[in-house]
Amino acid sequence: MNHHTDDVMCIRMSNDRTTAVSGQVGSKPTIFKWNALTGEKMQRIKIAKGARGIASVAINAEGWICAVDLHNEHQVYVYDDAGNCVFKQKGDSNKIHDVCWDNKPGSKRFSSAGVKHIYFWDASDASGDKKRGLLGKHEQTSFACTAWDDNGKCYTGGSNSNIYVWGGDDGRQCERTIDGLHSKGFICALRYVNGKLFSGGKDGKVNCIDTSSM
Repeated sequence: MNHHTDDVMCIRMSNDRTTAVSGQVGSKPTIFKWNALTGEKMQRIKIAKGARGIASVAINAEGWICAVDLHNEHQVYVYDDAGNCVFKQKGDSNKIHDVCWDNKPGSKRFSSAGVKHIYFWDASDASGDKKRGLLGKHEQTSFACTAWDDNGKCYTGGSNSNIYVWGGDDGRQCERTIDGLHSKGFICALRYVNGKLFSGGKDGKVNCIDTSSM
């Protein structure tokens, strides 16, 4: 009840660095919310049998949690700050590598990114309907990571070494790609902090991008 009992597969810190959330492997995996300053357990969420493990988790400014499991359908979960399940929906038959909340104040949108897809979700809609990202003229690829800025703009790291920028009227149009920052493989990590987008790639490089100049 107080700690993980199997391998921890993912962990994410809140933007104010006061709260952490983590998920473990197992047929009945658990998600824990922690006080990141003291290490004290704040919440325990038990996932139904068959999930096989929690592949990725994220927490927003209001303490809401989104997560994805290792079920064949890669199910996506949302829990409110009290640990109540808002919805549970099929994600995609392909593996989902990462989930992330929109940083825009008041927003409950989040993205899930994985093999040959990105989906956009809105936790304020209890139906859990997802919307696929629209690439337009841009190259189809797989995504290992996703991040959001403070203005409702989403970013994904592609297996083709490019960063994809998502926006538009409905928030799911690929507006452009950022090329040339990484080489030799996929972008494995993205984080947005104080107006800067940080990217890490298989090439061993970490880049800092000033999004205000984009």
